[in-house]
Amino acid sequence: MPLSAATEGYSLMFIDQPDQHKNGGPTAAAEHRDNVGPRDPVQQSNSPTHQQRAKTAASGVEMSDEAERATAEDLHPKLMHFYTELRHGLPDGYVFDEQTKLIFDIAGSKVCGPIRVASLPRRPDFKGWSVEVEYLDREENLRRASFPRQEIITGKGRFFSHLIDCGFEVATGALGVATLLNAWTNLAHSWRCDHPGWFRAPDGAMSFVRNDGTVHMAQQENAIPITLANPQLAGTPIRGSLAGWQKEVAARALGNPALMFAISAAIAGPLLRFTGIHTAGFNFFGTSGVGKSLLLRIAESCGGDPRNLTPWSAAKTGLDQLGTRSYDGLLALDGFRRDPDARQIKALLAIADEAGSDPDPNGEYRWQGVLLSGSEIPLTAMFQRKKTGVPAALLARIVDIPATSGPHGLIDTLHGFADATNFARHLDAAVHHQHGHLLPAFLDRLVADLAAIATDLGKTLPQRSHFLKDSCLASSNVPAAVLPQVAERFALIGYAGELGIRLGLLPWPPGAAQMAAEAMAHRVKQDNGPRDAVRARSTLLEFVDRNADSIIDLESEGATATNPSTVGWRDSAHIYLKSKPLREEFNDLDELLDAIAPDTLKPGGEPRSLQFKMPKTKVSDRPRVYRFDAQMLQHGIRPRF
Repeated sequence: MPLSAATEGYSLMFIDQPDQHKNGGPTAAAEHRDNVGPRDPVQQSNSPTHQQRAKTAASGVEMSDEAERATAEDLHPKLMHFYTELRHGLPDGYVFDEQTKLIFDIAGSKVCGPIRVASLPRRPDFKGWSVEVEYLDREENLRRASFPRQEIITGKGRFFSHLIDCGFEVATGALGVATLLNAWTNLAHSWRCDHPGWFRAPDGAMSFVRNDGTVHMAQQENAIPITLANPQLAGTPIRGSLAGWQKEVAARALGNPALMFAISAAIAGPLLRFTGIHTAGFNFFGTSGVGKSLLLRIAESCGGDPRNLTPWSAAKTGLDQLGTRSYDGLLALDGFRRDPDARQIKALLAIADEAGSDPDPNGEYRWQGVLLSGSEIPLTAMFQRKKTGVPAALLARIVDIPATSGPHGLIDTLHGFADATNFARHLDAAVHHQHGHLLPAFLDRLVADLAAIATDLGKTLPQRSHFLKDSCLASSNVPAAVLPQVAERFALIGYAGELGIRLGLLPWPPGAAQMAAEAMAHRVKQDNGPRDAVRARSTLLEFVDRNADSIIDLESEGATATNPSTVGWRDSAHIYLKSKPLREEFNDLDELLDAIAPDTLKPGGEPRSLQFKMPKTKVSDRPRVYRFDAQMLQHGIRPRF
């Protein structure tokens, strides 16, 4: 089994502890999470630095070893626990020097920095034995990682290079470190979890493991710990506080159905397991500047750092890693290309087919999660442009939603801001200072009352699905064969948001998340069926008529320059239309152009382009436009619809 990235050791935010006691009062973990800054620093050592020792000596004050330890260990319980376990568990023949922070062997030779074996994880099927280690890097950050036991026994493999890469101080070779780790005795047992998401222990207890290795489990005595095999290096996924995120982000999402829908989707992944749904995907399409990336960053802020938003291009080569990282969670991908290459299309189809990895070792199912995506054109239109049919799996599992339906793109309500630009900038700044709190708090409450929530979900989801199918999606272009599956996915997102409200995590009135899901279902692209050439010409002529004042007549005005308000130009032979106004008007412009007869649309001859570059004699800055034959465009009688 290849070695993957390790994680920072224990989170300093106590996010693996419940936010409330059974009596409803907040735990210390919750109070801490709601009042911390970007990150609490890890104490640099468990004893004074050389400078501190010099100051102490100069003052004539002596400190015992016990006093030195107490002074440092009072600063953080996680670090205190590490040093305590290291001192008590260090094998015979090894000594840890408190001053140099190095482990020495019996001959007095340096071995490495502080490290201990925390547990021996294995899968419930008694396979996959590993060694979980806890160590300090050169900057004295506490980290955890797990490695295949075979690598530790043989001293060969990637474990050694991984430790060095993560800043662990080594004074000997791989065999020396492996010998130290192999000498550890009286080791605790833990369950090995191969990917983030839900983990069922042999006793039936369900726990949720996040991709940084944090485990959310219900309170139970003598529970065997769970170790994620390949946790991600977390960095600084938490900033601000839950209360701050609720005030600055969630409260301002109210009245903006698309943003509320994205937040609800960010916490819906853990519910998939109890619905029979494996993949729920929603692709927001539209021109740049309508808020697609902002929406995705807001969704990312619910569980981590919005700066980690992944471009679709990364899915071409890293789908397995992305799928594993987002198992039972959220996968947000931005910027699906207008003309994707074969690898990007393959990645899209793999997600729709619930692929990206083989079935997990427990023989359950492959990747499952919620996908939020952004693109300029509908994913279905991309397949049509390439003259291929839209796969049935994609139609059922990934829904195209226009991002231009609101008064400001994906933004409806400005909450007192002067314009959509300022409002969007405020939200963007807010998610960078307030993020990483909603999902941990949601998982704490979910595992604490899992049976009741799963039962309620099973009763509520079919009712909501039927309503959405009959009331919101009936007039959409969603094929009848997959309409129930699409409705069920919208219903799931609405339920997740309502659950967040009920648990006191989302500052919205009851029913608001459900209404946001309904609004998004209503926005699913409406269509009257495939356009033929006559319908396409009629649609374009109506656009030209509406914008006649912004289309410059070159016959009367002569050569001109491009003006931002200009929609296009015309002369006796042709009508020239700029791309941006057309794309703002028609979400399915590419389908529209494909439907127009070849003798009507007149490209300029450039490879793989339908556009024409205006001659300098007509427009001085020579913009690229769509050129239409004026007579062919106006030929025939406009049909009545």
